[in-house]
Amino acid sequence: MVGTSRGSNRTVRLLLALTVAVAATTAVGPAAATETASTDLTTGATEAFVVNVTEQGDATVALRLTFDLSSDGERRAFEAVDDDRENVSRRFAERIDRVASQAGERTGRSMAVRNATVHVSTDDGGATGVVTIAATWTNLAVVEGDRLTVGAPFASGFEPDRAFVVRGPTGYTFDEANPTPDAVDGRAAAWSGGASLEGFSATFAPAASAADADGDSADGTATSAPTPLPGVLVTALAGAVLLAVRRRATNKD
Repeated sequence: MVGTSRGSNRTVRLLLALTVAVAATTAVGPAAATETASTDLTTGATEAFVVNVTEQGDATVALRLTFDLSSDGERRAFEAVDDDRENVSRRFAERIDRVASQAGERTGRSMAVRNATVHVSTDDGGATGVVTIAATWTNLAVVEGDRLTVGAPFASGFEPDRAFVVRGPTGYTFDEANPTPDAVDGRAAAWSGGASLEGFSATFAPAASAADADGDSADGTATSAPTPLPGVLVTALAGAVLLAVRRRATNKD
């Protein structure tokens, strides 16, 4: 029971850490360390909150968590999510869709969340469990001509405790952002965990037009008011996995 409780609590804290700053972060294993920003997301064992934007302004939002499988508590939590992927993805979609609806009301853009999935795998020769919860978020970015700007709901109260990465579509390049990213690589920009993203915006433009720009780039700030993130989105992200973990842990006991 002790190992199960620690694993369940760690899962919730990880989810919270990826959305807002948490005074007391994860107390189990190496996850307590703050992730450094990197646009290289090919390493499956890297924790991050990733936003991949399409030309139409839709985006795939993905929350990636890692588990030290040598720890009994973390292994149980990882197995609990693996055993209940359908329920985790359904609850994640339902709750984060509420956030999208509120953001849509604030911005005047119709937003929705669909096609939630949970992908479970191992890395480092089976020593690390990787859980990626992803969903499609429609109309997340502001589309102005051929420029895309991501702002709400990340522009107010969003202070991730893991790396936060925003990537533009193929053929686009990063143009400008507020605050300045800690790492930029082509069409991707990243901010380190713990960075304050108050007033956040990130703009992407077609690679050709960005290369031809004379330095006077267009204002990439979204014209709509930001949607407060804490509370609502925290509950959405944490609740989806917490319920599944608790249910599986109870059944196993």
